[in-house]
Amino acid sequence: MEFDYRRETRNGFVVTEQRKKIWAVELDILQRLLELCQKHNLRCWLDSGSLLGAIRHHGFIPWDDDIDVVMMRNDYDILMEIGPKEFKYPLFFQSAYTDKNYFRGHVQIRNAETTAIIPYEYDRGFNQGIFIDVFPLDAVPENDDKYTELEEQSHHMLSLMQSYHHLDVLGIKQWLNNIKNWYKSKKEIDKVGFVSYYRAYEELFRKYSVTESPLLTKLSAFKTKYKGIDRTFFDETLFVDFENIKVPVPKEYDSYLKLMFGDNYMIPLQVSTLHGGLFFDTEHSYKYYLPSHRWRFILMILKMKLRKLLRM
Repeated sequence: MEFDYRRETRNGFVVTEQRKKIWAVELDILQRLLELCQKHNLRCWLDSGSLLGAIRHHGFIPWDDDIDVVMMRNDYDILMEIGPKEFKYPLFFQSAYTDKNYFRGHVQIRNAETTAIIPYEYDRGFNQGIFIDVFPLDAVPENDDKYTELEEQSHHMLSLMQSYHHLDVLGIKQWLNNIKNWYKSKKEIDKVGFVSYYRAYEELFRKYSVTESPLLTKLSAFKTKYKGIDRTFFDETLFVDFENIKVPVPKEYDSYLKLMFGDNYMIPLQVSTLHGGLFFDTEHSYKYYLPSHRWRFILMILKMKLRKLLRM
């Protein structure tokens, strides 16, 4: 089935042809991931806003701009091994092991012939093509003290890795704290090297078995508002419509969505995405906007601000 790029209104929100082009790039990446998982007998499910979109809209939430996928840590580790070989250019399997300066606690799969730049990450030196997120689901201890210890240690290490590659001195109120964190990260991480430090970070989440623990988490990527996700939510998988493809979702999606978004998750609320302000270009590679062409980046930001003003 071909993708329909025509402009339309969904839930009172105008979905432009350009937004649909972004969606099409992301759907292509997702389809490739699903084929790879099927080939290697790996389980994955749509997650967060993408799962909500699949159930409530049978596709993207109209004002959303990304796709989130989750996998059990054991399957995620296999994907980490095979991904760099299986995803061929222009697709790129991005992790701390494949892309210098990349610092996130999860994988992103990108199309290197496109652009998806978060302005404050403009000069960080990693692949910034349009992407989908792949998060590991990790087991966590039921004991509150052990959970708090894991949460604090993982947040500490992730914060240092984020500071390590970027010294942000633009915020007047925060500049001193940013310099302090950057120096602290250099001092701690350089003892072992960034890749080794990242590997130690991942090891934090392999202490507990995802096949035995009753609770799961996405703590390796970010702090969560709930301690754990019931593992039984993912015991079975359903395939549902998502735009022009079929996607896997946990059979107990209702309980999971209520945990994430509350009992009234089927009522649409137009809110900004976590990637608010992200600049997309489906026609040019992110390299087109690199610091050597700084004027293009400045023009890009001005265009974004102008579009925002025109919508007000």
